Amino acid sequence: MRENDERPTLLTRRQILASGVAIAGAIPLLTKVRAAAAPEPRTAALRLTAGTRTLAVNGKSARVFGLIGPDGKPGITLSPGERFHLDLVNQAGTSTIIHWHGQLPPWKQDGFPWPQTPPIPAGDTHSYDYAPIAGTHPERHRREPPESSTNTSIGRG
Repeated sequence: MRENDERPTLLTRRQILASGVAIAGAIPLLTKVRAAAAPEPRTAALRLTAGTRTLAVNGKSARVFGLIGPDGKPGITLSPGERFHLDLVNQAGTSTIIHWHGQLPPWKQDGFPWPQTPPIPAGDTHSYDYAPIAGTHPERHRREPPESSTNTSIGRG
């Protein structure tokens, strides 16, 4: 190189390849961002009730599952920045779990059937607490036994 040459030094092919390998090797070490659980259990201010009701569909009665919020309407609405901190009361008359579509709760609160999310027995209450992702998301109610039908309610949040 000449003295007083102000041009920047170019990277060699070896340096570029080594950088690419280093970046590719670090990718598995990156963590996926997930909601953090509350540090201690506490009573939730919001209460969501899993239950059943009967609808008329084409002149025939149909029993459906739904999630009723504290205001008596389906689902819940949260304010921007508000935590998803609620107690789910199972009044469906059968064991159930709830999967929160479009959310990334802690894995034990995700509602994916077994082993991490055992069903909530009829009459029991289960607490949820995580930072929600804004938007409108359906919740999937799963009855036990697993071969029985599933229904979806719409949650607003």
